Amino acid sequence: MYQCANCGGELRFDIASQKVKCSSCSSLFDPKTVLKTDDAEEDNFYDVTVFHCPQCGGEITATENTVADFCSFCGASTILSARMERSKKPSYIIPFKKTKDDCKKAYAAFARKSLYTPNEYKDAKFIDGFRGIYMPYWSYYVRHDGKVSLGLEKSHRSGDYIITDHYRLSGDVDGYYKGLSYDAASSFNDEISETIAPYDAHEMEVFEPSYLLGFYGDTADVPSTTYDDKVRDIARDETLSKIKKQAQTFSYSYSNSRETQMKGIPTKIEKVDSTMFPVWFMSYRKHNRVAYATVNGQTGKVFADMPVSIWKFLIGTILMAIPIFLLLSGAFEHFHLIPTQNLFIVMIAAFITLIMFDIEMTEIVKSDSGVYDWGMLYAKQKARKEREKKDPKFAEANKKKPTSKIVTREDKTSTSPGLVIFLVLLFSVIFTAVGALFVDFMITEFSDGYSLVLGLVVLVLEAIGAAIFAHSSKTLKTIPVKANVPGSLFSLISLAIGMVIFFADPANDIYYYFATVLSLVSMFITMMSMMVYYNVLATRPLPQFTNYDGGDDRA
Repeated sequence: MYQCANCGGELRFDIASQKVKCSSCSSLFDPKTVLKTDDAEEDNFYDVTVFHCPQCGGEITATENTVADFCSFCGASTILSARMERSKKPSYIIPFKKTKDDCKKAYAAFARKSLYTPNEYKDAKFIDGFRGIYMPYWSYYVRHDGKVSLGLEKSHRSGDYIITDHYRLSGDVDGYYKGLSYDAASSFNDEISETIAPYDAHEMEVFEPSYLLGFYGDTADVPSTTYDDKVRDIARDETLSKIKKQAQTFSYSYSNSRETQMKGIPTKIEKVDSTMFPVWFMSYRKHNRVAYATVNGQTGKVFADMPVSIWKFLIGTILMAIPIFLLLSGAFEHFHLIPTQNLFIVMIAAFITLIMFDIEMTEIVKSDSGVYDWGMLYAKQKARKEREKKDPKFAEANKKKPTSKIVTREDKTSTSPGLVIFLVLLFSVIFTAVGALFVDFMITEFSDGYSLVLGLVVLVLEAIGAAIFAHSSKTLKTIPVKANVPGSLFSLISLAIGMVIFFADPANDIYYYFATVLSLVSMFITMMSMMVYYNVLATRPLPQFTNYDGGDDRA
């Protein structure tokens, strides 16, 4: 579509010079002055080539007649169908500031920190698959203008009494926020867009199609009203934080809830601009899951789904266990655990794995259903309403079925592997110490019945664990992984084994040792199952874009 005025060569946007560059004679042109060689464009529209994936229904656009030989969203290696279309111009664009080499270096540095990541995620050929895509965003302009009234209080002690004085902070607020942005594409997960944020709105340029030369663009299909409440809350929260940092109010506490305080700040969205922000985007497909890696094309900030290599995890766990064993051996040099204590500690650990497994199952269901992605939920709800209009039977069948509830990012449970490992180690040490002291106390005070007491404790854990297991079994049916029963079944079995041994109270210690070893093996199987499901949690289901025509469930 765009040709060099000097030689007729192909033009590309050059990130280093921030100019449009000819691939033949290297001439440079101002993006704002590059004109099409064919028909003149209308003021608010420009010609694009729309590439449609026949497998997932995803669409990307380009300002030139290139060939797209793979889908960025589902990773399918297929020639995407193409069609010409008139597209409405966004108001502004932030041009790419980071080159592909910058992007690859930033991702490589990020991947190096993930010790357990499979080698293919760090392979140079894989990293070379980044594609520059302009993602559509809504840029909000928010103003605070009006009266604000907040309840304050301050307490002090007088003798045996604590006296609390109440105050009312009233005044005028005048604040303005420019460039609060949220992605406008249901294909771009909100978790990703929020993680690689923010973008610097000061570098926005008036949109010109020439900025897209050599890059792709995603399609805006989520209305700006989707994020209105979220934008208002962010602006209110920021303003409230600034008020609280003022010297006059710093020493006071606030008498009402934060939500009530925020509602007292008058907030109005004055304007919303359609914009396009740069993202280096890459997908990695394995079986029926896909992992995404993204780099902010302006700042270089990285987000990537990072599955775990099971073998690397096992080796790392063993290496980590050695210094922990030596440390605990030194700490408990004069504290000797008897077989009963060993078994009880293993029972506590088995119960913890049951809980962790169930939490992981629940989080996978939430993540795959899109409850954290406002754009995706909007697209699903829109598709559902459109189908209900066309299909009365479908409408009747789904009449009592509730629509998906949007959950804010603040409500999301962290799935950070570092946090998980830290919590496992922390709880293991705490329960080891507490459990050992508890059993030692039982031996000392109730030498004739402590085994029965421990059996009753494990019986309670078994009953609670059975309820947790039942919930995990129900949840597993909605997860796209071939497994008939949850891996936590083995931890439940280990609890049953321990309970039987405690109630039987055999005189020979070999039974306790046998039950401990068998329980440890069962727990190991459960933990391995958790690692498999962690890779499900760390990746995403293959996309099926309900907002576009097409899409194949076999993608």
